[in-house]
Amino acid sequence: MGKFPAGKAEYLPISVDYEHPAETLRSVELHKLLDELKTLYHERILHIDQSGHTLKETLQRKVDVLQSFVCDLTEQNEVLIQTLEDEGRAAAAAARASSLHRELERRQSLALCPMPTDLAGTTATPARTREAQAEPHIHLKAHLLDYEAYVQQLKEASLSQQETQTKRQVPGVERV
Repeated sequence: MGKFPAGKAEYLPISVDYEHPAETLRSVELHKLLDELKTLYHERILHIDQSGHTLKETLQRKVDVLQSFVCDLTEQNEVLIQTLEDEGRAAAAAARASSLHRELERRQSLALCPMPTDLAGTTATPARTREAQAEPHIHLKAHLLDYEAYVQQLKEASLSQQETQTKRQVPGVERV
């Protein structure tokens, strides 16, 4: 992004994600918010240049504005890092849940296979009832439900954190 005149931010073209329209809309809103923040700081610097203060006062005010901008960017980076970590944990939990689900399906398909009847005199065990075959899978189903709930909690926490950060970055509110 290059320099832009006061009050006019450059907007990046954003592709539309038809499968996740809410996420695309949130992305567009976040880009607009970032552009408004840049515009606000740019205008503050221009206002300082036009204020008629001494060179020393002008430079000190610019330093103050830039320090405020750096603080805002630092907060944004912290939220971004936290969000990425949360999404990484959610993805790992989702992968684990998916793996458990596949294992459960595999074991259920094996459990439903009939035992061969021509194994007389071998160490083969007799076929168990369907209920007895399903007992080991109850434990896996419970874990799968726990992981799915955990993934949902991580997604909700991440969304809540993003919304909180967005509310904190309302343009026009001067930070000290």
